[in-house]
Amino acid sequence: MGWMIRASIVVASAVALGCSAHESFCEDLIDCAGGNDQDQEACVIQLDADEEVADIEGCSDDYAELFDCREEASHCTNNNDWTDDGKCEEQQAKYDKCRG
Repeated sequence: MGWMIRASIVVASAVALGCSAHESFCEDLIDCAGGNDQDQEACVIQLDADEEVADIEGCSDDYAELFDCREEASHCTNNNDWTDDGKCEEQQAKYDKCRG
């Protein structure tokens, strides 16, 4: 039940604020992979929730490093795949270790 309350708070916060640090990333991802406005909104909500969970678990800095890396390294391939080409593996491992 606790996670549902936190998720609801995150969703409500994202809707109330109307903007997110994740919007540009999700827009680029959906432009690459295909999708619609609802897919982009779901992407933003998911990333906002991931960020909130990282904060709750005391892993905000590691999440920020991972997201910053993905934001910088990710690109669209000719096959419409969104990838960071493995450039963020170190940051992912550090974040995973923090989360235990």
